[in-house]
Amino acid sequence: MALCDEILAAGAVRTVICDVYGTLLHAGPPPPDAVERWKRACQEIAGQSLTLEEFDARCAATVAEQHTARRAAGEPFPEVDWLTVVRTAMPGMDDARARQLSELHASCSRTCTARSGAVEALWSLHAAGILSGIASNAQHYTRNELTAAGFTLANFHPELVLFSGDHGFAKPSPRVFSLLTERLAALGIAPHETLMIGDSVSNDLVPAHAAGWQTCQVKEGVWEAIRKALVSTSRGS
Repeated sequence: MALCDEILAAGAVRTVICDVYGTLLHAGPPPPDAVERWKRACQEIAGQSLTLEEFDARCAATVAEQHTARRAAGEPFPEVDWLTVVRTAMPGMDDARARQLSELHASCSRTCTARSGAVEALWSLHAAGILSGIASNAQHYTRNELTAAGFTLANFHPELVLFSGDHGFAKPSPRVFSLLTERLAALGIAPHETLMIGDSVSNDLVPAHAAGWQTCQVKEGVWEAIRKALVSTSRGS
């Protein structure tokens, strides 16, 4: 775990890989109309009158079953595909309606806002030619939450975006960082030129460090400090 001045001393950073929840986004309480909005839309989309609590209970049971099966198959850090979970919890739904319900559920479960300075920092890094990516325990609806919070998805290099829900394994699995390290190498970027920014020591910083990446933990004001430090370094190189 390094401070910004230590990152600069270690040499140029060409790529910044970000965690999402707690790092780019702050997840707050549900919106005030969440219960009524869920009840109305659940009936329209699924033809059922389930409360949020009942739906959550069904999904939790499905997730537990899938995690148990995948651990038994040898995956120590299993992840689910949330659309599969939703279709299992609500039998008979097609992919389109399952996606609608999944995105509705996310928007009714919490309100996501950008961490202070994060949107501006990523724009500045993009403008300076520093690649940005994502390594997050996240699902398809995370893209909507990022967009709604003001992030521009096009600023993230598509080969450097890894959502656990797309792969069946989650951080802190070394497989997350190994896969991204391979993709970085294909772009001509070495591990020591990569900076992992995250809020979790165990999920983000420790496995990233083990992969040879530089690391920085998110704290108040760190995004502005990172923007200034890395953009300055890029322009001076």
